[in-house]
Amino acid sequence: MLSKSRYYRRLHRLLRVLSSLFGSLGALSKQGEGPKGFVVDTYPVPICQNIRIKRSRILKGEVYRGYSRSKRGFFYGYKLVLITTVEGAFSEVALVPGSMHDRTALDFLPFDVSEDSLVLADKAFTDDSLEELWFQAGQVWFTLERKKDHKQRYSLFFDWMASRLRKRIETVGSQIKALWPYCLHAVTQAGFELKVLSFVLAYALIFLINQ
Repeated sequence: MLSKSRYYRRLHRLLRVLSSLFGSLGALSKQGEGPKGFVVDTYPVPICQNIRIKRSRILKGEVYRGYSRSKRGFFYGYKLVLITTVEGAFSEVALVPGSMHDRTALDFLPFDVSEDSLVLADKAFTDDSLEELWFQAGQVWFTLERKKDHKQRYSLFFDWMASRLRKRIETVGSQIKALWPYCLHAVTQAGFELKVLSFVLAYALIFLINQ
């Protein structure tokens, strides 16, 4: 029988396997001809409450302290960066430190989409140069919810349509969170990352089965 330490070492090796699994699952949502619609968003993944930050043994440093606008408060942990189709099928995922800006976190995704695809995001991903670059390089329409004072505004109908399509990924975040136990117990940083990504994998498989 394996010892506890050896078992955990083998378990942590699954992080490498997950990357290939996510690549295969993402390819399924991107296959087929014609343009497709994708949605990108981030979710806070706190590892502990703010009052327990100094006692955290898994993570150390201010780089993991982030702010969640939706919850209107600070958290300590990771940000889950997720891309799905407008129907809710898994496409790409990344796990970054909590303090990282959403726009910077986007660079940690492979972002392999076909030409003429539509990618929707919220105001936090605003980057006019990135929009222009993606359109010129691959004819990818990177569309965001514009800020009120933004110089380039879409039509009211397009704003309404984009906000409606974006609601699906907010539901995806709730469905992944519903799979979590009340408390994600982990002893090591790799173990915590493995558990978080495992629930993303579980959601992707459940979605495929239901389809």
